[in-house]
Amino acid sequence: MTIQEFLRELSGEDKAAGELLQSMTALQQRTATRLSGLLGDLDIQAGRIAATEANIAKVAEIMGELERGFADPKWQEAVSKYLRSFDAINATVVGYVSELGAIDTAMMAALRQQFKVTAAEYLLSAQSFSGRMLTPLANETLAHVAGNATFRELLNATNEIITGGEANDGAIVASARTTANDLVSIYQRTATKTASDAVGAEFYLYQGSEIDTTRPFCAARAGKYWHKREIEGWADLQWDGKIPETNATTIFSLLGGYQCRHVLVPVSRRQVPEADLRRMREAGYID
Repeated sequence: MTIQEFLRELSGEDKAAGELLQSMTALQQRTATRLSGLLGDLDIQAGRIAATEANIAKVAEIMGELERGFADPKWQEAVSKYLRSFDAINATVVGYVSELGAIDTAMMAALRQQFKVTAAEYLLSAQSFSGRMLTPLANETLAHVAGNATFRELLNATNEIITGGEANDGAIVASARTTANDLVSIYQRTATKTASDAVGAEFYLYQGSEIDTTRPFCAARAGKYWHKREIEGWADLQWDGKIPETNATTIFSLLGGYQCRHVLVPVSRRQVPEADLRRMREAGYID
C-alpha cells in the first residue's frame, strides 16, 4: 500500500464523523418534538403554566424521559455505523504499517475496542449532554413554572436550547461535534503510532486534509518529513488549539490539537529526501 493509498483510505473514514453529525442534528429535532409533547402534560390554565408543586415535581419526570431518549433506535444505529469506522481504520493502518515490519495485531485490536467503548459510552449517555442540554432545560422549565409563564414562552425557550435556533448548533451538536471528530482522528494517529513503534519507525511524513481552519502549526509541517525526536520536541511549543495534555508521548496522537485533520505517516529511511536527512544529521538525530 502506497502513502497515497493509505491517506485516501483514511480520508474515506473521516466521513463517518460527518454522517454522525447529520444524525445528531436529526436527534436534536426529534428531542425537541418529544419535549414539546412531554411539556404538554404540565397543568396549563388559560395558556399559562400553573405555578404548583405538582408541576414542579413533573419537571424531574420530564427530564428523566429525555434522558431515556438517547436509547432512540435511529441514534443507536447512527452510533453503531460511526463505530464501524474504527474497524476500517484499524484494517487500513495494519495493512500499511505491516509492510514495514511485523506488528502486534492483538494489541491493535485491543486498542480499537477500547476506543470504540469510549466513544459509545460518550455518545449514548445522556449525561454527556447534561451541561448544554439537560441542566439548562431543567432550569428553564422550572423558571417558567415558578413564574406562571405562558406555555408558548416555555416551548420557544426550550426549543431554542435544544436546536440552537437559526444561529447556533444546538445542545447535542454543540456538545459532541468536536468529540466525534477528534475521537476518529486521535484513534487514527494512536493506532498508527502503536503499529509504528512495533516496527521501530523513526521517520514520519506529516500529511492529511487541509481545511479552512488549518493552523499555522500544521501548515508549517504538512507535506514534510520528520524524525521521531523532532516530533517529540514539538510538545514543548505553544500554539492556538493545542490540547493541554500534549507531551512528548501524546503529541503523536493529539498532533496539532482540537479538530486537527492531519496524521503522521511512518516511512522508511529510503523514502526520506536527502535534504531532510541532512537536517536530521546536523541536529544529531541520525548518523
